[in-house]
Amino acid sequence: MHKITQRDTDILSLLISEYVATAAPVGSSTIATCGGLGISSATVRNVLAKLEDIGLLSHPHTSAGRMPTAAGFRFYVNTILGRSDLSESDQRAIEKQFNVTPNNLEEVLKRTGRILSLISNYTGLVVMPKPDMVTFKHMEFLPLSTGKILGVFISREGIVHNRVIDVGEELSYPDFEKISNYCNDAFYGYSLEDAHKKALKEYDEERVRVDRIISHALLWSKELFNEAAKDELFVQGEANLLYAPEFSDARKLKQVMDALEEKRGIVHLLNRATESDEVCVFIGAESNYEAVSNCSIVTTHYKKGREIVGTLGVIGPTRMDYSKVIGTVDFTAKLVSSMLGK
Repeated sequence: MHKITQRDTDILSLLISEYVATAAPVGSSTIATCGGLGISSATVRNVLAKLEDIGLLSHPHTSAGRMPTAAGFRFYVNTILGRSDLSESDQRAIEKQFNVTPNNLEEVLKRTGRILSLISNYTGLVVMPKPDMVTFKHMEFLPLSTGKILGVFISREGIVHNRVIDVGEELSYPDFEKISNYCNDAFYGYSLEDAHKKALKEYDEERVRVDRIISHALLWSKELFNEAAKDELFVQGEANLLYAPEFSDARKLKQVMDALEEKRGIVHLLNRATESDEVCVFIGAESNYEAVSNCSIVTTHYKKGREIVGTLGVIGPTRMDYSKVIGTVDFTAKLVSSMLGK
């Protein structure tokens, strides 16, 4: 069994830094010349061969240099990287983006996604707060066309959800007003989770009664709450993936874009960050999600007070500047938590 020495880790770190910068396999002469280690190309070649035998590097062609494997990146993140503090200039850049006071939570989180993308140069991801952390403020139902209505839910935090609902009969404007008023009286101040439970319970009880206005109110609110309770993912900066050489293969790019559009699998991955107090890093196939097996995802949670309310992160190629991205995700999450705690 190979023992990894300090020199081995120094050379691996230099190779990864060069590979992240160039997206090209790195040769021994590059490390020997630019690394400042004071060792020969032959010595570097021996170390690279050893790291390849261990499985930390791969050798795409006989004449080419080497490149890190997913295991090599994992070793780098766990063993070499250490603490990932964001530079002061990047910290100031993030803080500057939050200087403008947002109107509501939804605007804060959309801006957060843009900031994550801007600073990392990858794609920013933000999952909206969980239903038990969202408070009912207002609900309204409006006629659209024959047999269809628009339901609008607004939370106290400024989150808005809309849903088109199919209905079996036409109602008058006074009926719509009565239904909306009933819902606003019945659910005001409830968390979204509790409002949903109440609508489900009272609708089951109401079905044996004859008040059609209340029955409609509970049925429609139940459907609208169901829509609002779904995990929502804000994705910002998808275009950054187009510039990564790893996604010059249209099939690989389409896989990732489809996953970002479908959202459910990405949300599941991000929400695994609620299980840890540390920033989580999923490299390649570690995610167990085939669609993003050529990507890395860096994610953590954000809080309101002491309560975890949502998650955020960055997705990009496995050839990622992990130090910068981990620092960006960590610093941004703490900043968002601080804003929500005020």
